[in-house]
Amino acid sequence: MHDGPQRFTLSVRDLLCELRAGRLVLPNTEWRWGAEDIAAFLDSLRRGVPVGMLLLWQAAEVRQSSYPRTVLDGQQRLLTLARVLARDVLAPPYGDEPRLHIAYDLINQRFFPLRPFAQSDPWHLPLRVLGEHAPYLEWLGRLFCSGGQHLLVEVDRAVMLWNYQMPVCLAHGEAAAREILERPGSAGKERGVGNAHHG
Repeated sequence: MHDGPQRFTLSVRDLLCELRAGRLVLPNTEWRWGAEDIAAFLDSLRRGVPVGMLLLWQAAEVRQSSYPRTVLDGQQRLLTLARVLARDVLAPPYGDEPRLHIAYDLINQRFFPLRPFAQSDPWHLPLRVLGEHAPYLEWLGRLFCSGGQHLLVEVDRAVMLWNYQMPVCLAHGEAAAREILERPGSAGKERGVGNAHHG
């Protein structure tokens, strides 16, 4: 017998803090998302649309939240958040990946890729500045100087990406995780507990 999985939510901000502190472990996984996938995912967060549950695994004998938890399902979502919002949270091999430069067009309400170091229009909010106080204020100053005060509602919607609550399922022990992964319709089924733990 094993305990059932725990279900809870974590904000994007908290998930990135957990990655930075090493309490969430991303197994080596192939990066598969393209620009359209990233834009659709971020737009879902902006609009509060459900994006699927993250499945975490922790050894059965460990119950402390400080002990690392392995991400069995949800790697692409977490990698996207980290590479777009806070690349410094990633350990190698992902920490060696270039940052994804994505902006939010406040007028057309869409996400799109930015060329690194390219000068963008004042109403294009580079997501990389959201977690950095000084660059964000500098960008906000540009927006105000261009007369974009009427776009502040859209700015707030983009900033709320940090507060989006991601649903999480935490399985303790291999038996509990295997039971979840082997059920029909499990998005992480192809990974398997052994592969995720040792990968």
